[in-house]
Amino acid sequence: YQRGLPPLAEVVLELNRVGDIAQLSLGSKLRVIGSLLEMAQDTSAVRHMVSEREKTLANVAKDYAKKLREDQKRERELVNRGSTGEEELAAHREEMETRRSAYETDLSNNAIRLEAAGLDRFYNRYWAIQAVSPYILVEMARTGQWGMFVSREAIESLIDSLDVRGARENALHRCLREAWPSLERKIEQARTAAQERIKAYSSLKSGEDTHKLAEIEQAQQRLDEGRAELARVSEEASNYRSVETPDGKTYYFHRTTRATSWEIPEALKEKTRHEEIVAGLEKALELAKAAPEEVIEQVKLDLQEDSILQEALVRCRGDLTVSADDLVSEERESLSRCGKTGFALRTVDLIAYLMALEAVSASPQVDVSLCADEEDWIGEPEGGKLSKRKQWLESLTSIIRQLNEQAEWKDLLGPLQAAMNTFYANFIGNPYEVLTDRAQLAVLAAIKHQFRWTRAIERAKSIAELGLLFAQLVKILQLNAAKLRSLDKHRRAIFAELRTDVALLN
Repeated sequence: YQRGLPPLAEVVLELNRVGDIAQLSLGSKLRVIGSLLEMAQDTSAVRHMVSEREKTLANVAKDYAKKLREDQKRERELVNRGSTGEEELAAHREEMETRRSAYETDLSNNAIRLEAAGLDRFYNRYWAIQAVSPYILVEMARTGQWGMFVSREAIESLIDSLDVRGARENALHRCLREAWPSLERKIEQARTAAQERIKAYSSLKSGEDTHKLAEIEQAQQRLDEGRAELARVSEEASNYRSVETPDGKTYYFHRTTRATSWEIPEALKEKTRHEEIVAGLEKALELAKAAPEEVIEQVKLDLQEDSILQEALVRCRGDLTVSADDLVSEERESLSRCGKTGFALRTVDLIAYLMALEAVSASPQVDVSLCADEEDWIGEPEGGKLSKRKQWLESLTSIIRQLNEQAEWKDLLGPLQAAMNTFYANFIGNPYEVLTDRAQLAVLAAIKHQFRWTRAIERAKSIAELGLLFAQLVKILQLNAAKLRSLDKHRRAIFAELRTDVALLN
C-alpha cells in the first residue's frame, strides 16, 4: 500500500510546516495511517484481538456450515413434496438468504485482513471491497497507482475481460465470479439508498418537502413495532446468563434448560441486532420531528457518511434530481469544516491539559504547591498589576479568541510555546528555598531538564510535538496516582468549559 505515497520523512516535514494533521495532503495522511498500523501490529493488545477474531471466525464458519447442511436437507424435503410445499419452500429460501447475509456480515465484522482476489496477466493486484458501497480496487504493478471499478457495467466488463486460459487470470476470474452475487446485491442496495437520500436532499433544498403529521406518525408506528419486537427478543435472551471462568473465558448458561455454550447464543445476537434497529428508528423519528434546517444538515451528513456521493456520481447520474456539482460542493465544504473543527478541538484540548496541570500543581487551590516561586506566581503585585498567574490565564484566553477568529496554526504556535515556557519557568528556582520535599524534587527535576525542555519547545512545529511535552511535564512534577486522577478530572472539566467558548465547536 505504500507505493506511490510520500516518504515518512517528507510527511514529518509537511506536518511541521502546516502544524496540524488535518491540513496534510491525502497521500501524507495515508502514510501516517500506514505507519501507525505497522506500530500497532506489534502490540500485545492487537495480537490478542487477532487471536480472538480467529476463534470467532472459526466458530462462525462452523455454525454456518452446520446450519447450511440442515437448511439444504430441509429444502430437499420441501422440493420433494411438490406443489403442496411451495409457499413453505419460498419462506424457507428467504430464511436461508437472511442467514447467508448475516453470515457475510459476521465475516466482515470480524475480518483480520483483506486478502487480494488475485493477479491479472500484468501482475496488477485486485481486491473485492465488500463495503456499504462495494467496488473492485486495483493496484497497478508498474506504477504503484490505484484504481477503482465502481459501476455494475465496469465490474462485469472486468470479469468478462479476464482470460481463463491463464493461471493467474483464471484464479482471479473464479474469485470475482464467486464474489459477484454479493457485490451485485450490495450495489443495488447502495443504488436504492442513494436515490432515496438524493431525492430527500433535493426536495428539502427546493422547499417542496414539508413536515407532515403522517410522516411522523409512520416513523412512530415503525418505532413502536421495533420496540415490541425488541421486547419479545429480549425476553427470550434474558434466559441466558454470561459467566466468566477464572482464566478470563466467557461461557453462556441457560437458566431453564441448564445448557451451557462457549458460543454466543442466537437469542443474544438477535437482541443486539434489534437494539441497533430500534436505535435507527429512534433517529428516524427525531429526524422527522426536526426543523427543516436540521433535517437538511442531517441529510448532508448522511450523503457523505454512507458514500452516497459516490453512488450519485457513478451509478445514479441519470437519476439525479439535484446537480452533481451541488453535492460535490457540499462535500468539499463539509470536509473543510471538519478539518477546521479537528484543529480547534486539538488546540482546545492542549490548552485544557496545560490549565489542568497548573490546577493540580501551582494554583491557589492545591494543598501542597510544587511551584518554586509561589508568591510571585499567585501573589498580587503592587500598583494594581495582575499576578503572573492571571496574566498567564489571560494569554490562554487570547488564544481561544484567536481560534474564534479562525487563526492559522502559525499564528497560535508562538503564544502556545510562550504559555508552556511560562508555566515551566515557575518550577525553576533555588531548591533550598522551597518548603516541601516534593516541591524540592520538582525544582531539581526542572533544573535537570531545563536545557532539553527549552530546545524542544523552540523546535516544536505542530500540536502533536507540543502534546508530547506534557508527558515530560508530568514526570518532572512527580505527580502520584491521586494527582493523576485529579489531573484527568480537571482536564475533562476545563475542556468541556473551553469548547463552549469556541464558536466553531458549537
